[in-house]
Amino acid sequence: MNKTKTFSKIISLIAITTMALSSSCNPKAKQTKHKIMNNRVYVCTGSTAKRYHSVADCKGLSKCSGEVIELTVAEAETYEKTPCKMCVE
Repeated sequence: MNKTKTFSKIISLIAITTMALSSSCNPKAKQTKHKIMNNRVYVCTGSTAKRYHSVADCKGLSKCSGEVIELTVAEAETYEKTPCKMCVE
C-alpha cells in the first residue's frame, strides 16, 4: 500500500473517532427531553432513586446503584416516582 493511501486512511480514522467522541462524551451537553412512548418509563431500583425516565440512557440513570427496569407510568407512580426534569417532556 502506498504512503498516500495509508495517510488518507489514518486521517479518516482520526476524523471518525473525533466525531464519535465529541458527540457522545460531552459532559456539558444538554439532555434532550422526550415524550413517553407507549406509556413505558425507566426506573432505577436503587434505594435513593426518586424519578422515572422517558429514555433508558438518560443522564439521571447514569449513577443508578441498582438495576434499570421498565414500568408503566402508573406503576412508577405507585412507587412514588416522579418525572425526571432532564428527560421527560
